[in-house]
Amino acid sequence: EDGLAAAELAKSLGNHRAEIIALNAVCAINDCMAQSEKAGEHAERSLELAKQIGARRFEAFALKNLAVVTHALGRRADAIQLLKQAADISHETGNTFVGPLIRGRLAAFGDDETERLAALDEGDEILKSPCVGHNYLWFYRDAIDACLDMNDWDRADHYALLLEGYTRVEPLPWSSFLAARGRALSKYGRGDKSEETTRQIRDAIAEAKRTGFWAAIPKLEVALI
Repeated sequence: EDGLAAAELAKSLGNHRAEIIALNAVCAINDCMAQSEKAGEHAERSLELAKQIGARRFEAFALKNLAVVTHALGRRADAIQLLKQAADISHETGNTFVGPLIRGRLAAFGDDETERLAALDEGDEILKSPCVGHNYLWFYRDAIDACLDMNDWDRADHYALLLEGYTRVEPLPWSSFLAARGRALSKYGRGDKSEETTRQIRDAIAEAKRTGFWAAIPKLEVALI
């Protein structure tokens, strides 16, 4: 509601850049709530505005948002093509704005392990330079899930540690939850079906339901089947 109100206010003032930023926030929230398909209109609007004001960096961001919507609709191949288009624009305009974030999504959405690992390596390499903060948060989140999908438990733990470390000075409930979730799923994937690990997974499911973080639940529930 706050994001949509901010977008409407920015629109009424003719501040296209502020409207784009507000819509990006709304798309991120839709993503976490597993309501990505609802973000389609917002992603299209932000892409239109980015092109209108010639903001190529925000064009790449909007294409990433459209890819998330497209993937939620079951069109994986189309989503990956949108992400590759976004990655090309990001490379042209400077990867430190949104480059790692895009690579994280490529790793999370991919079905070819070689390509997924290449996307992770590219994201890691870009993050060696100072990047805008959202890259660390979203890249590490997607990297954890990509590694869990590939049964790469050590690397999943690695990214969980990096996510937690990035916010250590100013902890965020969002990132602390995702790091703990990643470690619990990694332990379970390794074969640790102990009462403690099972409790951690059940607690994570309960916390995700309490906060409306629906996108975090499926992997947790599948682990307990």
